[in-house]
Amino acid sequence: MEWNVNSAVIIGNEHERMKRNRQDFCGYFLPGEPGQKRYGGVICDGCSAGIYSEVGAALIGNLILNLMKTVDIAKPDVFSSSFEDHIIHFIRQLILCLKISSGPDKIGFIHHFLLTTFIFAVIEEDRIIIGRSGDGVIVINDQVKIIDQQGKPHYIAYREIPQEYFKEPRGIVNDFSVNMYSASSINRFVIASDGLFPAIKAQKLPELFGTEKRQLQRKFNVWQQKEKFFYDDVSCIVFNKVEPSQYSARHDSNL
Repeated sequence: MEWNVNSAVIIGNEHERMKRNRQDFCGYFLPGEPGQKRYGGVICDGCSAGIYSEVGAALIGNLILNLMKTVDIAKPDVFSSSFEDHIIHFIRQLILCLKISSGPDKIGFIHHFLLTTFIFAVIEEDRIIIGRSGDGVIVINDQVKIIDQQGKPHYIAYREIPQEYFKEPRGIVNDFSVNMYSASSINRFVIASDGLFPAIKAQKLPELFGTEKRQLQRKFNVWQQKEKFFYDDVSCIVFNKVEPSQYSARHDSNL
C-alpha cells in the first residue's frame, strides 16, 4: 500500500508583525531507508508565550520522527507508554545536561524553550497510528476533528512542572493520546496545527488533497501572500493513499 505525503509550513501574520520567529515545526519520512517500510510525519506548535518555543518544537519534533522509525507499533498501549516515556526522559535529560537545578530556572527554561503541542502519524502496512498532545486539527477522510483547548494547550512538558507553580489548578496537564486505525478504512488524512483554522472556516480543506512535490507549500504561500490568510503559524502534513495503477504509472514515467 503506497502513500503520497506532502507538507506545508508558514509563518503567521502576527509573528511577522511582531518580528518573531516561526514557532511551528513540520517533518516527515518515507520508506526507502535501509530496513525502513514505514511512513511517518509530525507537526509541532510551539507556545506563543515562549520566547524560544521554536527550539523545543524542533527538538521534540525530531525526537518523534526518529521514534516513529523504531518503536514497535503492534500494540497501541505499549507504543503509547514507550513513546511518552521517551519524550519525558528527553526533557529531563536535557535539563540535567544543561545543569539547570533551581525551581525558578527550570520553570523558566521549560516555559520559554520546551512548551509545544504535537500531532504525529505513522503508517505501517495495514495500520495507521495517530497520536497527539495538545490542540490542533486531524482530518480523516472527510471527517474534521478540531482539538480546541481554549488557548490553554495541555503541553506534555507540563509534566515536569510541579502543580504549585501554576497560577490556577490544572486538572489535566498532559492529554497525550494514541489511536490506531485500519489503513483500509482511510483514503486520505491530514494532521495540522491550530493555525489551519482559517482554511477550515473558508472551506478550503478539499484543496489540500491531490498535490505533488512542492504544490502544497506553494498553495499556502499564495494564500498568505495574496490574502494574508493565516493569523498564526501553520504546519500541515497531508497523506493521500495511492492506488496501485497510479503508483505504477508514476514509476513507469520515471523509467
